[in-house]
Amino acid sequence: MNYTFNPSVVLLNWVGLAHGVEVTLILSFTSFIGALLFGLIAALGRLSSHRAVNMIAGAYIEFVRNTPLVVQLVWIYYCLPILIGINMPGMQAAIIGLSVGESGNVAEIIRGGIRAIPKGQIEAAKAVGFSPATTMMRVILPQAFRLMIPPLLNSFVALLKATALVAIIAVPDLMFVAQRMSAETFRPIELLTAAAIIYFLIAYPIVLCVRRIERRAWSHL
Repeated sequence: MNYTFNPSVVLLNWVGLAHGVEVTLILSFTSFIGALLFGLIAALGRLSSHRAVNMIAGAYIEFVRNTPLVVQLVWIYYCLPILIGINMPGMQAAIIGLSVGESGNVAEIIRGGIRAIPKGQIEAAKAVGFSPATTMMRVILPQAFRLMIPPLLNSFVALLKATALVAIIAVPDLMFVAQRMSAETFRPIELLTAAAIIYFLIAYPIVLCVRRIERRAWSHL
């Protein structure tokens, strides 16, 4: 093997890689907000006493959790525009696909957090005249959110790594840029290694934060 590793290739292409990082972060944060919204709706539906609502929410959660994210992305990008008759840019399709794909996991995190709150809290809220909606917003969710923080941060890290899949629909994220530059320069080892290191540098501090929060939680038990 006569391949010589040349790190200067990364420095010469840092502007393109930086743009890819920007797109990746925009995708990650925007999609996670969408996943939180869809996940909250699905979790509340799953906890609903109405059988039809409960079943629909449960079917949604199981479907998005048990189908490959790449299939969801491709379907939303290629098939959904045919059904609705509207052309969809890759970035928009990626945000919708990532939001939907991660919302199933987020829904289970939220549902678990809500169910962890003692039922006595709900009974106390009813006793002072709170409506179910007010009880959820002012009593249950604020307490449950503290329990949800570590798993939600882990979910964000998973979503961040999953953004690499949007390269398949030509969204110019970090992975897409690294692949394109690799083809242009014939230096895949340097550029794809740099992409892997960048993903690690973004994700690992969040993982450390989760571990710190979990250690603090265990120390107070």
